[in-house]
Amino acid sequence: MAKIYYENIQTGDLIPPLLKSAITRVQISQFAAAANDFNPMHVDEAMARTKGYSGICAHAQLALSYSEQMLRQYADNMHIFNMTVTFHKLLWPGDLLTTKGLISKRYEEHGQHKIDIDLWTENQNQDVVLKGKATCVLERKSEKSIVAEK
Repeated sequence: MAKIYYENIQTGDLIPPLLKSAITRVQISQFAAAANDFNPMHVDEAMARTKGYSGICAHAQLALSYSEQMLRQYADNMHIFNMTVTFHKLLWPGDLLTTKGLISKRYEEHGQHKIDIDLWTENQNQDVVLKGKATCVLERKSEKSIVAEK
């Protein structure tokens, strides 16, 4: 992981995308157990089919967790202050998701150095499955960190 400092980023910078391997049924079951969310739409193939779906779908929060993972990989010294998202499409076994981000605002508020990041996740067809925004707090590069780097 990298350290990113407030001075080193600009509005319009892209966050390196996070590409995930195909969603599996095992992963969906594991997520259900971790989230204690055993909605039949996620774990019962027959039930999902009675509702008109081709089978089970993944939890939408899985895409949200990928957004958080992308941000944490971008900067391990960044603190996620707030995150809001909307879900736009169902996630299916076999979907390949790519999470992306763009720094949309850089500002100081109450003595903190904040950035707003536009987030979105696309499936293998480039359909947006999640859209949102994160507000994060970044450290400034202090004299102490400059000395430590030398």
